Amino acid sequence: QGATEGGIAMPYTTGVTGAVMSGQGASLMDSLVTKTNPMDFAGLLPLVLEDSKVDLNHPVLSLIQGDLGLVDPLNHAAALLASPVAAANQKHVFQPYGQGDTYAPTATQQTFAMAAQLGEAMAPAGVTPDAFLGSAPVPVPAGGNVTVSGVTLTALLRQYAPASSYDGHFVAYQNTTAEADVDGFIAACVAGKVPTVGK
Repeated sequence: QGATEGGIAMPYTTGVTGAVMSGQGASLMDSLVTKTNPMDFAGLLPLVLEDSKVDLNHPVLSLIQGDLGLVDPLNHAAALLASPVAAANQKHVFQPYGQGDTYAPTATQQTFAMAAQLGEAMAPAGVTPDAFLGSAPVPVPAGGNVTVSGVTLTALLRQYAPASSYDGHFVAYQNTTAEADVDGFIAACVAGKVPTVGK
């Protein structure tokens, strides 16, 4: 659950120049009906609720979402960039998006990116991107795409397709292009530069 804690903590953390939100999702409801790893919550939920038809319209899911909303990154994502609590909390944000992620499924990754108001960097060659942000991806290298309170920040997501040997959740560590993008992003943050994503 490391990504969940990161999505909640980063908006309020000072002294951090940039954050890589790998395997990051948001919306507990979406997670419960789509997540199949590390446990098949989607398959288990109908048994637990004793209801064969469990989807986002199920009333119990609405109650759970409402009750646990405070610990859902969905309700903190906007404070990363669009509505920072304080200028000291501003930071660059990069979300490597792994297609076919079964730990942070597509719906949850997309929800986080939209709530955080991230732009999208063009996917690597050969990757057919999932369309969801409503605007065309920006060519790479991409960075410095938002200005918040006079500060230029990088706020981007980039999609990667995993190999058949690993789940999309792990693209930041096992996809060569994603690894290079993460390394470059972090190196630029450490050097005090506005980071870019992609080459």
